[in-house]
Amino acid sequence: MQQERLADLDELVLRCRDNVARAHIEEALASYRVGAYRSCIVSTWIAVVYDYIHKLRDLDLSGDKLAKQKLEEFEDICKKHDVSGSLLFEKNVILQQHEDFELITPLEKVDLERLFEDRNRCAHPSMNSPEETYKPTAELARLHLRNAVTHVLQRRPTQGKAVIDRLISEVRSPYFPTSSNEAKEYLKQGALARPREALLRNWIIVILKAMLLDKGFQLQLSAALDASRVLHRELVESTLREQLSKIYRQIPDKTLYRGLRFQALLSDVWQYLEDDVAMLLKNMHKTK
Repeated sequence: MQQERLADLDELVLRCRDNVARAHIEEALASYRVGAYRSCIVSTWIAVVYDYIHKLRDLDLSGDKLAKQKLEEFEDICKKHDVSGSLLFEKNVILQQHEDFELITPLEKVDLERLFEDRNRCAHPSMNSPEETYKPTAELARLHLRNAVTHVLQRRPTQGKAVIDRLISEVRSPYFPTSSNEAKEYLKQGALARPREALLRNWIIVILKAMLLDKGFQLQLSAALDASRVLHRELVESTLREQLSKIYRQIPDKTLYRGLRFQALLSDVWQYLEDDVAMLLKNMHKTK
């Protein structure tokens, strides 16, 4: 059982995107294996901070003005060797990822705040008594290590609506693949590689609305939808069951033919329709 756990942590380390963050996670894992759980938690937190800085650089390159501002503030702190400014920047890492850039969900924010609190307990002398030493358990250290990787270190800097807007703009390009396999290869290299559930759900809803309520780039959109379903089948299919009929009901009668066109492009999505919508489409098909 122990070997399975260690192998699982090795796999987590390989998921880290940034080389500097990965180096600190490797150090955290080495500390975990020898029972140095305080060192494990401290190194895990350092990896989270470096990952955030790496994401700021990525966002800056994509033209994000706020990311550019935050990055300049950090670089200014480094140039001035401003210790208090550095501590303040570190303290705000989680808040900025959640509120300014939407990189983490509210629940992920809580998990990372727990990591930060335990990092402080591990890195600073205990204030309870001079003789007392904080001793985190192996389970706690492992939990923080796993949360750090799954919540932030393995993910690209995807920011909710901004990412979806960029993706839909790319899909609506005449140069986006119309083949599902080619679309899959394209999408899995970007924000849909390891997306948050909320991001993926919203992405599917945006595609459905574009296909059923608009009229352009249908081949590209259907390829993107099918590719998304291949990459993340369970969540995409649950979203289709929940949302497809709702969106169908928004289609005006005069453009309901788009619903039939949608079925022609993706014939197996009929299974996700509720009975009233399926009946409506069948009756419309009979009149054609």
